[in-house]
Amino acid sequence: KRQALREDPDVILVGEMRDLETIQLAITAAETGHLVFGTLHTSSAAQTVDRMVDVFPPEQQTQIRVQLSGSLVGVFSQTLCKRQNPKPGQFGRVMAQEIQWEGAQVTNDTALQDILSPEHAQWTPLSSRSWSVVLHGRRFKVEVEKGPDAEGNATVRINGVRKDVRVMDERSQLLEKMGMSVAVAAGSGDVNAPMPGKVLQVLVEPGHSVEEGQPLLVLEAMKMENVIKATAAGTVSEVPVNEGDAVEKGSLLVGFES
Repeated sequence: KRQALREDPDVILVGEMRDLETIQLAITAAETGHLVFGTLHTSSAAQTVDRMVDVFPPEQQTQIRVQLSGSLVGVFSQTLCKRQNPKPGQFGRVMAQEIQWEGAQVTNDTALQDILSPEHAQWTPLSSRSWSVVLHGRRFKVEVEKGPDAEGNATVRINGVRKDVRVMDERSQLLEKMGMSVAVAAGSGDVNAPMPGKVLQVLVEPGHSVEEGQPLLVLEAMKMENVIKATAAGTVSEVPVNEGDAVEKGSLLVGFES
């Protein structure tokens, strides 16, 4: 109740948050520095947040999300699942838990990329498809839920939060940065212009043997000099462009022997 804030409590327990007034008071109490516990009839961390937001009128929901982002510390969700093969004397159901802590949330795509990069984070295997990951002193649990498929697409859970990601090797990353499709380029080493631009320098000639990642030419685009590199090892068969040529996106820059 509203009077609880006038009694200088350290901890407030809200038995059940069902209506707008109760949820609003709980958020207000949390924002004023009180430790607030409350219960909701939901089955996941994401559903819990949605339920708290959806009870408010649409014009207030953006503000409520902002308030929750600054005051919500954690969500503990639980549900009962049937045992597949209960032994004699065992109960027929077991508890499944989902715990989301504010200190280990994934806040944006950059943080997600850092967590999934062995260069930035320290990975410790927990099983064949799960790892404990430490990034900047914070610990995350990464679990592979589905995939990766032939194109590297996978679904992972980071501290219980489901994320769709794409796993790429060095060659695939190079193609991605150049704006090329991995699937299209996989059967051919030909290099096309990833964007419209002007050829500043040609570094190879027909007959040259090149290694994967070797610079082929320099393309000026978007007021920047872009070094176009080979996507695979091979022998150059043709270079249909010259220095100073303007090229359109998709134009052949360097052809390779098949």
